[in-house]
Amino acid sequence: MKNLIIGGIVFVIWSVFSVWLFIYKLQPALQNEITEQTISEQALILPDSLSVADTVKQPEIEIPANMVVLFAFDDFRFNADLKSEEQAMKFKVWFDENPNAVISVTGHTDYIGTDQYNQVLGLKRAQTMQKYLVSLGINDGNLLTVSKGESMPVADNSNDEGRAKNRRAVIALEK
Repeated sequence: MKNLIIGGIVFVIWSVFSVWLFIYKLQPALQNEITEQTISEQALILPDSLSVADTVKQPEIEIPANMVVLFAFDDFRFNADLKSEEQAMKFKVWFDENPNAVISVTGHTDYIGTDQYNQVLGLKRAQTMQKYLVSLGINDGNLLTVSKGESMPVADNSNDEGRAKNRRAVIALEK
């Protein structure tokens, strides 16, 4: 019997609330005049020189240029500076829009040292840059890491300036 009385009280309260909601909230809102806005057909016609694709420009993501990081003699440590971070972020942005892209990371050395030692040093340089790119959020599975050792110099190995340019890692999009 107690449950029946409580149920009756809840029903009366709910009914009073529903009537109040209808009279004071919904009915005034329904009595307001609804206005209709239309756009003329003239406003919808585009000039012949424009197409719908021209009116909505998608931002184009620039293909990043190869990133070249120079290393000290017999060293594979990398300390990011503002320029290298900016270049690396271009690869990150490109990768985010093209998740199937493959990025090659190639380590190089100058000609001082044995071929075997330079091959390992070049690989360590490439792996250092690979770890850096992974830390930015680029998937490790999309990075191709190789060493060319001393086999592909970009400058003359007979002077200090040329050798400094050859101690590098190159980050590039695979084609």
